[in-house]
Amino acid sequence: MPQIGSKEKFAPLNTFEFFVIGGAPPSLIRLGKKHAACRVHAYPLTLVKKSDSEFFVDHPVNPMDVSSFEQKIVRGDYQLQFPPLVLNAKLRAEHYVLKQEEKTYYVLKPSPEIYPSVNLP
Repeated sequence: MPQIGSKEKFAPLNTFEFFVIGGAPPSLIRLGKKHAACRVHAYPLTLVKKSDSEFFVDHPVNPMDVSSFEQKIVRGDYQLQFPPLVLNAKLRAEHYVLKQEEKTYYVLKPSPEIYPSVNLP
């Protein structure tokens, strides 16, 4: 029987990369069920363009965020947890192409209905 929602434990001092759209995050946050203190190092990205073609997304995707008729998950690896996540996903949806120095990132555009505070073009 698969273990849906199984617990993941990470050793102290692990590093995670994530994207914040709409402003700089605080430098110290509390994360997870036990509210562990986490230090945040923010690096600004430059918006290169907005596109709606197929792309490989650079972050895990909640399938509920790709729910409109025009958007589609072409392929990806589903991770069974709650909420479910799609890893290594190829999508056909509106997205941002962002750049930091030599590295380019492809980030799914958040739904304005679900995330009204995000106001990028």
